[in-house]
Amino acid sequence: MGTIIQLKRDYFTLETTALFLRDLETVCATMQPDLFVQLFIKYDLYYDEDYQDVLHSIIGIASNWYFPERGTFLMAITPFASKCIFCRIGTKVSGYKWNYKHTLDEGISSRVVYSSKIAFIFEFENERLSEFGICNAYV
Repeated sequence: MGTIIQLKRDYFTLETTALFLRDLETVCATMQPDLFVQLFIKYDLYYDEDYQDVLHSIIGIASNWYFPERGTFLMAITPFASKCIFCRIGTKVSGYKWNYKHTLDEGISSRVVYSSKIAFIFEFENERLSEFGICNAYV
């Protein structure tokens, strides 16, 4: 499954690059899979088959923590800076870590704090977004 989108040349302008990055940050503040889908639709990335693998990877990560039937409560989302340690060694990545608990679990399990992480990789050409995706190995 591909984890990097190679955008067509000049796909994003300077303005749309800034807007996309701002909107991505807003979506990451919730870690709701449907908002990632809406983001891809808004920037015309959703209907391109080449970009579907990246979206499915993001949705997979953003879907594995929230369980309404268990009373999942999002405690905090913290951005962090990191670097890729595998396929693009040393490239800066932007990560997000979120802490949550399942308040309806029984006993002590309802007080356990869980965490998940995701890191995004960005490449720019003349300050325009040229590549976007998920980093699977970061420090």
